Amino acid sequence: MSDELIAKIDKAHKVVCDLCSGKRKWIMSIPAQPNDDPDLIIGESLREARAEIISLHSRVEELEAGDRSTYCAYCGQSFPADASDSAELVGEHILACEKHPIFQLRQQVAALEDRNLDYDVKCTKLRNELIAAESRATTAEAQVKELIEAGNEMSRQASYSRWIPEQWAELVAKIGGKQ
Repeated sequence: MSDELIAKIDKAHKVVCDLCSGKRKWIMSIPAQPNDDPDLIIGESLREARAEIISLHSRVEELEAGDRSTYCAYCGQSFPADASDSAELVGEHILACEKHPIFQLRQQVAALEDRNLDYDVKCTKLRNELIAAESRATTAEAQVKELIEAGNEMSRQASYSRWIPEQWAELVAKIGGKQ
């Protein structure tokens, strides 16, 4: 029962109590005053309470009769609640219902995953380029060290004897350089 209906029933109850205790007089205004005339206050409350009771009674009868079903609150599609595959049907529907928030979230996640995949591919490519550049730098560093060592060796040997072009070519070939 809604809070509004309960408030109307409470108001009607107070009007009846006030009439019975003499705190209020029975009046009928012309034109009618729905918020002040006791007969209108009581009548409206009873009418709405009766409608709510009938609605609840019908729902109880449906449940007792075994007419059990559930529905999608977003698109209104109905599903039998007592079938063996009901849960599976509802689950499949939730994933496919374009009005259901889960469907929309799945689309957003898929779009983000696509962007993330592109990002991962770019990151992997850059990571591989970095590894290759680091490898080249390490190789160059080693070659520079060999040249420095060879130059130091040449300086030591130059003080003892003169180098001839064949020795120089042999040293350069040894460290991988070109003549």
